[in-house]
Amino acid sequence: MVIAPLVGPVLTATVGAVADDRPMLVDSVRIQALGLVAGVIGAVLFGLVVKTIGLAPTSLDITSLQLVSLRAAPTPFSIIVGAAAGAAAAFGLTTKGSNSLVGVMIAAALIPAAATVGIALAWSEYLVALGSGLLLVSTMAVVNLAMYLVLWVLYRDQDPSKLSFGDRVPTRAALVTVVLIVGAVAVAGIAVSQQALFQQTATQSVDAVLDDPAYSGVNSVSVQTEYAGLGSRLTSSSKSATVTVSASNESYPNLSEHLRDRIQSRAGGTRVTVRFSTFQQANQTRAG
Repeated sequence: MVIAPLVGPVLTATVGAVADDRPMLVDSVRIQALGLVAGVIGAVLFGLVVKTIGLAPTSLDITSLQLVSLRAAPTPFSIIVGAAAGAAAAFGLTTKGSNSLVGVMIAAALIPAAATVGIALAWSEYLVALGSGLLLVSTMAVVNLAMYLVLWVLYRDQDPSKLSFGDRVPTRAALVTVVLIVGAVAVAGIAVSQQALFQQTATQSVDAVLDDPAYSGVNSVSVQTEYAGLGSRLTSSSKSATVTVSASNESYPNLSEHLRDRIQSRAGGTRVTVRFSTFQQANQTRAG
C-alpha cells in the first residue's frame, strides 16, 4: 500500500478528464482496472498459499476477521472515505504535495478491498467476494469522481488546451474496458443503495429492541451486514447480519430471539448472529 502503484493512473485519469484529453482518460482508466485485477489475483494466490502450507486453518470463517467483515459489502461510509481520499489527493496534486502521500491516501481506500476480494475467493466465500468487489469498484469510481470535481472547480476557467497531453487514439481494448467499468459502476451504485437500506433496517431494528426497558443494561456495539443485493439471489445465500452488544453480568436469555425476530420481520430471510461482550461493574464503596 505504501508503494501506491495506482497513484499515477488515477492522477492522469482526472487530469485527462479536466483537460478534455479523452485518450489519456481512457488509457488511465484501463490501467487502473488492470492494476486492481492484478491486486485481486495476487491476494488470491497469497490466500491459497497460506491455506496450503497451513498458516491459516482451512475452516477459518473469514467473516469473523474484523478487517474482512468491515469490507464485506459496500456501505455509505466506504463511499465517504473514497470521496475524502480523492478530494485530498486532488488538493495534494494542485498544491504540489508529496506524490507518495497522495498515493497512500488512494491505496488505503482501494487496496484493502482488493485484498478482501482475493481472500474471499481463496476461501470460496463467493458472496463476500461479490460484496467486497462491488465495494472496490464503487470506491474506485468515487475516488476518481471526487478528484475530477475538485480539479474541475479549481481549473474550470482555464483553457483546456493548455493542459492537453496529446491526441493519442485510444485502443479498442481500452474502449471495451471503459464500457465494462461504466457498467460495473452502475451495478455498484445500485448495490450500495440496496446495502445502505439493509444496513439501516438492521440498525433500526436493533435500536428498537434495545429501547425496551427490560434491556436497559445492554448497549449496541456494532451491526455488520454482508452483501444483501443481487448476489444473495445468485448464490441462493440468505442475507446476514451480525449484531454485537455489550451487557453487564446480568443474563438476557431472550435477547437473541427478540433481535432475530425484529430484524427478520423487517428484512425477511435474514440470518442473524448475536455476539455478547460482557463486563462486570464494580460497586462504589465509601471509605469508613
